[in-house]
Amino acid sequence: MYKLNTKKIVRQFNGKTKTARALSEHSKDPITFDAVDKWSRSGRIPIFRFLELAMIAKERNQRFDLYDYIIKIEEGKNE
Repeated sequence: MYKLNTKKIVRQFNGKTKTARALSEHSKDPITFDAVDKWSRSGRIPIFRFLELAMIAKERNQRFDLYDYIIKIEEGKNE
């Protein structure tokens, strides 16, 4: 089984506050620090926000490759 390493994504955007700020500036729908914190802890990002992060990274000439954020979960381990 695999999951998304949301903590690594947030780190790439320099933390929760700066991730929320970047998304709020890029989108018509503002996002809070608490929402980004929830993603970081749950391992889930709404797909439309993930796509926005990909576009922000592209505009900044940052690498943003899905394969960099996939982690394998060991069988029988609850994450």
